[in-house]
Amino acid sequence: MANRTYTLNEVSEMSGISQAALAKRIGRGRLPATKDASGRWIVDEETYRKLEKKQVNKSLLEEAMSRKLEDESDTADATGELGVLQQRLKLKQFEIEHKHEEIAAIEEQVALLKELIAAKKKLMSL
Repeated sequence: MANRTYTLNEVSEMSGISQAALAKRIGRGRLPATKDASGRWIVDEETYRKLEKKQVNKSLLEEAMSRKLEDESDTADATGELGVLQQRLKLKQFEIEHKHEEIAAIEEQVALLKELIAAKKKLMSL
């Protein structure tokens, strides 16, 4: 079964992420994409699903954190301030975990590119 693909415009509309931000992610190697015959960036379905999942998780976390911060700011005392700081710490820890996942994905891409370079060198030496 063929894997569905999406244009950058479609991914932008479905995810709520601007085309410029998506293009920046592609340029930095954080969003795998290829160009079609007309030069448009194309994202495969699996990649889109991963992006969508990250966006949903991020949105849910931000919403929960926002709600928690609002609740705690209503009872702003020393204990409430500590709670706010703890929630901010949790958010930063989540962001760090997300960055580690991105680093792992980039390292995987680097390994694949090294393999491709080695294979190309081998073919060129024949």
